[in-house]
Amino acid sequence: MNDNVAKFLEERLGGEQYAKLSRISNGKLYDFIAHFIKLLDPASVFVCDDSTGDLSYISEKAIHDGEEQRLAMNGHTIHFDSPLDQGRDKEHTNILVDPGEEMGPQISTRDRTEGLKDISEVMDGIMRGRQMLIVFATLGPNGSEFAIPAVQLTDSPYVAHSEKLLYRPGYEEFIRQSE
Repeated sequence: MNDNVAKFLEERLGGEQYAKLSRISNGKLYDFIAHFIKLLDPASVFVCDDSTGDLSYISEKAIHDGEEQRLAMNGHTIHFDSPLDQGRDKEHTNILVDPGEEMGPQISTRDRTEGLKDISEVMDGIMRGRQMLIVFATLGPNGSEFAIPAVQLTDSPYVAHSEKLLYRPGYEEFIRQSE
């Protein structure tokens, strides 16, 4: 890991969270996380190591923040989306492509460079005053040559909790696949 990136991450994450992240030996991951901490500017960062305590923290935070509510059955929660919270606005959704790349007439595309510039402008400082949750998942079976590690950066404990229900835990797989 680049010394400047390591110092930045240690300062922004603090001892316990940095220790969890530093168990993963992956310079590209560190660069990715540092880039988005700088861009999104969260007040704090939580790294989920898939331990019972970390998973409980995320679930309880979702309830505390009002994103989920407890159900009568112990450990179960419910989430209601607002009718205004739609998953995708087709009119304004584009696939970012390189010059000359075509996706067909049914798919709206946009120049990758322009699109990324606009996205960065919208995302600049969007997590100020919030906590960033770093959550690891695996697509495919853990410990297998088919395991595809994935990382989610979110300020929504509901999103992090849902990911933990939908995907395999990925923290240990990131450690296993370290550079």
